[in-house]
Amino acid sequence: MLTGPFLVPSQAAAEVRYVRKGGDGIDAKEREVVDISVFQQDELLTVVDLRPGAEMTAFVEFATELDDGEAAACAMAVVRRGALVSDDRKARNVLSQRSPNTRILTTCEMMQTWAESVAISRSDLAKVLRDIEERASFRPGRNDPLWEWWQQIMNTDSLAE
Repeated sequence: MLTGPFLVPSQAAAEVRYVRKGGDGIDAKEREVVDISVFQQDELLTVVDLRPGAEMTAFVEFATELDDGEAAACAMAVVRRGALVSDDRKARNVLSQRSPNTRILTTCEMMQTWAESVAISRSDLAKVLRDIEERASFRPGRNDPLWEWWQQIMNTDSLAE
């Protein structure tokens, strides 16, 4: 089981800006600002700066191949002996090459773990995943180990329940 708070490097937090409103209205594709302070107040997320020394050195090394948010997240995962949550294929590949023992999780894995821990109904989970697809423009790739799980949930007729 995964428990928070989850650490988010300030570089990655700065990249989180907008999601779509979603839904069926004419404004569904309009963007709205993401406010992560709610998650910080609920102690689910903690935004942190990179530490000087090993973490900053690792960041510089990762930044030669990755953007700042992914480079900072990889550096923190390695130096703090944590896990990386990322669906970015390049970040996952670079991290697994440089630090093969660092755990890497996908959005699907996070959602499956969360769904099991809160015992959410299949119908409600389908709505959450649909929101992720519509509002965050995220769909797992076919190579994701849990792609079939996501598809099975998404095929749930949530409107019938």
